[in-house]
Amino acid sequence: MKFLIPLLAAGVFGHVTFSLSDLASMFLLINFIDNAITNMISMYHQAAVRIQDVTKLRDTFDTIPLIQGYEDGKTFVYKAGMIELKDVTFSYGDKNREEKISDVLKNFSLQIS
Repeated sequence: MKFLIPLLAAGVFGHVTFSLSDLASMFLLINFIDNAITNMISMYHQAAVRIQDVTKLRDTFDTIPLIQGYEDGKTFVYKAGMIELKDVTFSYGDKNREEKISDVLKNFSLQIS
């Protein structure tokens, strides 16, 4: 069964009729185009936000730090010897709780000569 719906197109086409399947197809096409435009606007907004983030990051990297090295500091002089770390264990956690949150080093040993 075909349903016909009259449509007047500003007097140019006169009396036009569309079937229900034609209207459903037009609705799906309009919905598809609307979703595409909405997605493009969303992507444009996200790109603009990312560009602002990159600009802020560049400004941060280009900023000269206020703390500079000491001009009257001592120069490190290498002396012969050996550095040894033996069975070092380190973990994050709260001093008031018995449980450890994360082990970072466990029985770590290092010898530098």
